[in-house]
Amino acid sequence: MSQHICYLSPTPPLPWYYTPDKPLTYEELQTIPNIIDVRQFAIRDQIHMPLFRARDNSLCSLYRLYDDLCAHELIMMGYECEYMFRRGSKRWLVSEIPDPQDSDPIRYAILASVHHCTIVRS
Repeated sequence: MSQHICYLSPTPPLPWYYTPDKPLTYEELQTIPNIIDVRQFAIRDQIHMPLFRARDNSLCSLYRLYDDLCAHELIMMGYECEYMFRRGSKRWLVSEIPDPQDSDPIRYAILASVHHCTIVRS
């Protein structure tokens, strides 16, 4: 009688790194009340969780900055900037943020402007 050994190994969720939420247009972020509370629910708590920090990336952070800017959530934008700049690893360097290749020209221009401002400030 042969024995079969079953190893239960946790497989990481794929893709490992988060992808940005479905982006909203500038107009949607301007008109929907409390949209940041919905889109970034508990983000202030999540950024302290090791698993979230391991899976988060600079492109998602750039889109959160876009959301905050367009929704006039300047305090949340400050928190996000601080989070982005304090990461301290190579994949979080501002120069390593990939091109979002966004299909909306207004959103793409705002993302490029936010990226440029983070380069000037870093």
